[in-house]
This record gives sequence, C-alpha cells and structure tokens, in this order.
Amino acid sequence: MEGKAEPQIQPLEAIPIWALSNDEKVRIVRGLQRRAVEKFLLPETLRSAFARSFDKNGTDTVIRMANKLRCEADPDFNPEAIILHDLGNWDFIGELSYWNRAFDRACEKGGRLLGSLLLVAPPDVYEANKRDILSLLDQVSEEPSG
Repeated sequence: MEGKAEPQIQPLEAIPIWALSNDEKVRIVRGLQRRAVEKFLLPETLRSAFARSFDKNGTDTVIRMANKLRCEADPDFNPEAIILHDLGNWDFIGELSYWNRAFDRACEKGGRLLGSLLLVAPPDVYEANKRDILSLLDQVSEEPSG
C-alpha cells in the first residue's frame, strides 16, 4: 500500500520562513535531527538579534510558539521543551542572558527544538539574519545539502 506523498514546499531560499504555513514548518522540523546540537554552531549575532527584538512578554510568546511547533512535529513527543521558569528571572539576568539560556536549552534538546525556535523568528529578525538561520537549519537537517 502506497503512503500519501508529502506535499512539496519551496526551497527556504525562495520563500521567507515567516511566510510558510504551519504545516510547512512542521514538515521542516520533522526533517531535522533529534540529537543535541553543538552550542558553538549558533552565532552570537543571532542570539543578540533575538535578544534585541523582544521584551519579556514577546520572548515568552516566541518560546511558547517554538515549543508548540516542536510538539506538533512529533505528536508522541514528551515535551521536554524550553521551560520558561528554568531560564531565570528576566529582570535580574537581562534579555541577552535569557536568550542565551533559551538557545542553549534548545541546542541541548536537539535540532528539532532549535529549528522550531528559528522557524518562529519574526520577519525583521529573519531578514537581518537569513544567512545564519538558513545555514543552521541546513546543518541540523537529517540530510544537510552541503
């Protein structure tokens, strides 16, 4: 019995990630590795871009969106995602430390969670960091193109 073919999505270079449907993002996440990602692969400029782009409430919203996307990609996934209270107190550690902890946690949990966080980047963060985001998604894919 033949399985249902996955719908094709355009290459990520051809369409901005913020314009992808949720189903397309889920499909991308499913193609990413589950194992942990080396933290050094994530450029400081990308960490800083996320930190500059959100206040505390915006950060929590983006992290919740990434957690939701990660869980949608694996319905049986036991959500050991980014736990907000584990990141520390935003008011005491500041936005950069908070985002560093969020990205470090995502790397520890695997390429699928890191990819989920990158895939929920807002348009301004994506456009300013497109090359780094696409490179990271390629590096954590099950079959890197490089």
